[in-house]
Amino acid sequence: MHTRTALFATAALFSIGMSTIVPTVSAHQSTTTNTSTDSSVNIPYNADLSKILKGMPKKLANWDKESGDVPMKSTRDTSDTGFWFKLYATDTKAAYAETPYRVKQNASGVYEETTQHTYTHRNPGWVRGSNANLNASRYNDAAGHYYDLAYNRSIHMYNTVKENGHKMAAISVGADPGKENFIWGNWSPDSK
Repeated sequence: MHTRTALFATAALFSIGMSTIVPTVSAHQSTTTNTSTDSSVNIPYNADLSKILKGMPKKLANWDKESGDVPMKSTRDTSDTGFWFKLYATDTKAAYAETPYRVKQNASGVYEETTQHTYTHRNPGWVRGSNANLNASRYNDAAGHYYDLAYNRSIHMYNTVKENGHKMAAISVGADPGKENFIWGNWSPDSK
């Protein structure tokens, strides 16, 4: 913008015969001195950006071939998501339910907070891992740690999701035969 202003001012001065007062500036020169030692910063305002940016979209599109992971700004996902487990256990059949799977960012415990139970039955909860939301194998990544999802309690559930190379985590819960229950609460795949 300053270059164009200088050009118009120079043209105006030439037209009135004062060309010796203001130096002439060509359209390809900058009037600002480049004091940077990084030559990559000195891009002329009229540069052909298609040459500079050539190949960048391809490089950005191929980021996942090296890491295979989703790029995240954060190294953890501690945002709470509500759940409601409906455990319809009959007299002869146990019941199971689980949260939707979410991407696990680190090896911390899965956070779980139960806010309400319909009945006082004890219901074991544990962490399962997977590599996708749908049509993927599910793995018991509890490493022997099972938790009673008791009313009004917050816990950090030990798990081995990341250690076992899985990308996603969910909380599973069970009800023994004849121990029907409904459980409400919040959870997140990471706790720190």
